Amino acid sequence: MKILHVISGLGKNAGGTSEVVPRLCRALKDGGETVDILLANKEEEQSDEARLAKMSGVGLIYSRGLWDWKKYFLPNKQCADYAASLVSGYDIAHIHGLWQPPQWYVARACRRLGVPYVMMPHGFLEPERLKISKWKKILVGTLVERKNLNNAVALVSTSESEAAGFKAYGLENSVHIMPIGLDWEKYVPKDETSRSKNGKRRLLYFSRITPVKGLDMLAEAWAKLSDFHGDWELVLAGPDDRGYTEKIEAEFERLSPDGSVKFLGPVYGEEKYKLLHSADAFVLPTRSENWSIAVAEAMASCIPVVCTKGAPWQCLEECDAGYWVDVSVEGIRKGLEKAMSLSDDERIAMGVHGRDWVSKNLGWDGIAKKMISFYEDVLRGVN
Repeated sequence: MKILHVISGLGKNAGGTSEVVPRLCRALKDGGETVDILLANKEEEQSDEARLAKMSGVGLIYSRGLWDWKKYFLPNKQCADYAASLVSGYDIAHIHGLWQPPQWYVARACRRLGVPYVMMPHGFLEPERLKISKWKKILVGTLVERKNLNNAVALVSTSESEAAGFKAYGLENSVHIMPIGLDWEKYVPKDETSRSKNGKRRLLYFSRITPVKGLDMLAEAWAKLSDFHGDWELVLAGPDDRGYTEKIEAEFERLSPDGSVKFLGPVYGEEKYKLLHSADAFVLPTRSENWSIAVAEAMASCIPVVCTKGAPWQCLEECDAGYWVDVSVEGIRKGLEKAMSLSDDERIAMGVHGRDWVSKNLGWDGIAKKMISFYEDVLRGVN
């Protein structure tokens, strides 16, 4: 089977999807399939994920010519023929993400050539995400994106809750659930030798610094836990989204001016693993999330997790790996209080439960086998 995966970019600023797609493609290649990734920028060949994908035999195809918004909306045979030439010869296309020209061109070319395609929104249809640039998304959705989605032979979701969001958006396609996998063996289990240098226990937030992540709620919750500030510090790491870091950093300083909060900015590669290894607990206060690979990374590192019900991580409580709390200041406060009140032995035991769950459920080889079976079912249905 020859499979084309389509993504806007693989650079560090592209978010978690830039890690997921190459890893899935590597696993599909290891499963015996022919796999290529279509992306926009040749410079991203130097990204770690792109390099590892190439080393595994995954092809990289660059398509900067598919980034012109104007050409999509105007009749342009040259651009349409170019998109068709990229798609031709594949058995199936797997389109990742929404709201960008490359995905639009490929979907239209697939329809033109009769190549079946599936779409994986990666959280872009979550209610909170749809509020960002709301009117632009309504317009583009009406003109382009709904047609692309409706004509996909199937949709791919990371969770049952995201699949429910597809129906809320008015989509009736069949849905395949694909949890985001993890190379979990790379994550070193947490132990008591890795306490932060200042001797304090460390609560870690590791994700994009953006309003949808609920950091304003975390700021209020942390302020209400001032009795813990002497023994604990809150460390926030992640890339900035449109200047939000400066705003939320000021809010933390206003509510907790005792120096208990630190912002590190983006952290990648080996430094990421070291940061996770230094943490005693992890928090994701998100309002809306289709998955969050950061939660899985924390679990693989044997760190107990406090996550809101804005993300589909109910397994935290099912396997005793953390706390799945209400999307509210009080919900976050209660969850953090429980996690920080545990003994070191109790936190380590909870972390071990999380790592065990990840190893059993999020290995890429098992996910790839299910995806190959899904692609085969799609092609049988089309044929």
